[in-house]
Amino acid sequence: MKNGEVRSSSRTQIHLGVAFILALAVFIAGIAPLNRSYGGDDKRKLYISAIKTDGVSQKLADEVRDGLKLEVIGKFGQSYYVIDDEAVRIMYAQAEKILSSGSSDESCTSQIAEAINADEIIYGEIRGSGGELTLVLNNLVRDRKALTISAKSMFKENFSQRWLDHFIREAAYKLVDPSYTIRKPGDDDLAGVVSLKGIEVDYSRGSDIAELDFNSPDESVQKILSSSRELLQEGDRLFKEGKYEKAAGHYCSILERIRSKLSAEKQAKMGEFVASARRRADTAYAMMYKPEIEEVDRTYADGGNPDQSFLEKMSARYGKVRAQVNKETPSDARGEAVAGILKTLDEREDSMLLAMAGLIERKGDEHYREYRFGEALECYETGGRKIEYLHNPEKKTETVHRLEQKVDTVSVTGRNYVQNSVKRFADLAEHYNFKNENSSAKKSLKEARKLLSGPLVRFASAEALATYNGIAKVLTAGEMKREDYPGVFDAIDATRGVKVVGGIEFVFVPGGTFSMGSPESEGGSSERPQHKVTVNGFWMAKYECTQAQYEAVMGDNASGFKAKDNPAESVSWDDAKKFCGKFKNKNDIAIRLPTEAEWEYACRAGTGTRYYWGDEMDGAYCWFVKNSEQKTHPVGSRQPNGFGLYDMSGNVSEWCADAYDERYYKNSPEKDPAGPGNGDRHVVRGGSWCLIADYMRSAFRDKYLNSYHNNYIGFRPVLEAPLPRKK
Repeated sequence: MKNGEVRSSSRTQIHLGVAFILALAVFIAGIAPLNRSYGGDDKRKLYISAIKTDGVSQKLADEVRDGLKLEVIGKFGQSYYVIDDEAVRIMYAQAEKILSSGSSDESCTSQIAEAINADEIIYGEIRGSGGELTLVLNNLVRDRKALTISAKSMFKENFSQRWLDHFIREAAYKLVDPSYTIRKPGDDDLAGVVSLKGIEVDYSRGSDIAELDFNSPDESVQKILSSSRELLQEGDRLFKEGKYEKAAGHYCSILERIRSKLSAEKQAKMGEFVASARRRADTAYAMMYKPEIEEVDRTYADGGNPDQSFLEKMSARYGKVRAQVNKETPSDARGEAVAGILKTLDEREDSMLLAMAGLIERKGDEHYREYRFGEALECYETGGRKIEYLHNPEKKTETVHRLEQKVDTVSVTGRNYVQNSVKRFADLAEHYNFKNENSSAKKSLKEARKLLSGPLVRFASAEALATYNGIAKVLTAGEMKREDYPGVFDAIDATRGVKVVGGIEFVFVPGGTFSMGSPESEGGSSERPQHKVTVNGFWMAKYECTQAQYEAVMGDNASGFKAKDNPAESVSWDDAKKFCGKFKNKNDIAIRLPTEAEWEYACRAGTGTRYYWGDEMDGAYCWFVKNSEQKTHPVGSRQPNGFGLYDMSGNVSEWCADAYDERYYKNSPEKDPAGPGNGDRHVVRGGSWCLIADYMRSAFRDKYLNSYHNNYIGFRPVLEAPLPRKK
């Protein structure tokens, strides 16, 4: 039989006797109230039994069991509720007797499944011999109607102990999903290995003596070549003696003499000689820097087991060599050899960054296995920031993808773990309440509340909150509300891609790359050239700032169309900046105006059309001159764009952070452009209720004096600090 295949046998088919069925019916009827689930009725109940040992420590067996629980919660937490021994012993007396007997064979395991009313139960053994481990696990599935238990899936693998974590994960996936194909350890499990290849410089490119045989039909040029040949030979002599710095300087002095003392006509006739001198200078400079790189290589090799601090120092030393190359190498000497040196430095710096990211990643893995999900998430996100500086795009994409997958896994596992644990405490609270043990019931509820609002608060979910509030209502213990536990509700909002701060609802806009501006066929010259821009993710107000929100911060409302849910207008750029400052003082969270690039990226929401809904005007998405009745309207009363943002076109034009420069697009940086700096005019975007359809285009730009205000200009803020992306 092959490893990982489902195994079925007659001994795993356990039919209960009539007497036991009657007893079980009474038992299940007695615990029926405990099977009610607040926020998770459709989940299957899975129990992971103690893992037997043979030739290994109990600690290792416990590690296997805890790892299986973690992986099931992480991968299948939306479908499974994992039961632990504490809940079994407290709530299920019959199962506690079986556990106390010390029995762990298949018959006892099956009885536990019946006693705790489980749908599935995992059990097995880990054996060790000569540094090799054998992990044998089974998953039994229980048919409640037929009252039978049969094998669902079996896992058996032999491996080195270094791969234990990998095969625990594979076992969990296989046991729950029999169709899963077991994956062998691969490169992903060896992150952070440093590779320092030798440095090669092609000497023949620069100092082939045959290249000295230059000829020219021009007698005057021939005389100059003869003289220059002698100078070149002196450089070659210095090069062969290993005096690379002097040789490089000598070659460059020849080139400078030709450039400064000969006419353009003579220089053109000496083109072949000049090319040869440049190759020599290129090679000499490369040989100057080679020993410096090799010295750093030796320091690294002698460093033993490098930690992050050591790797950062090595990276800084390679960076210092790079700065020297860029600063000291003249343009005459920048050829293939120096390019090779710079490429070598790219590879060295990449190796250090990958090693640092690997160390941080492995630390995150340790936190993850210890259920410290917040710390694990921080490690993976930190590793991702290190990788941003990689030169190799393929390695960067590969590593970022792996770390993003881990961020996703931790985020999902953390939420599932919190939900699973909150439900366990809720079940215990209900159990104690049923027995009139009010003190124990409230203690269990308190533990659930601490779990939701404590260090794991960022993993709170709507389901976990519903579970808690459901039993809290039964116990009349007080439900968790936003005003008392804002962190819990903020975390839940974040999972939905929404965050409420100071009464303003923000939507997460994931970072990305887009074509900013207009093609030649539309728009004005200030919208061109159309150019590629990349922005990081950010949180933007879902709606234009309303009059109610503005007045709550500023204490006044100068809007012309008075209505609390209409956008605040008659607001100057200076006023909008003051609003952001006062908002921070009041709420202790910084907000700002969006950059023009952020605004257009958020407006387009992945589209490349004239408007964010298409190429034809559609009044269902915006208030403009033809449907506004010459006034503003409540925010959010038109259709949103693909990011869930409302009124990005129409209603009121919106101030941006950028000063206006008609020609800025010609020189705009690709990454997060922030505008041309200070100015007395700033950009407005989006068009308004009094403008025609052409001004509703996603690329349309306009500008006004910073102090200008009118009843068709407002704003929407973004959060200043970067926050976790939606997972």
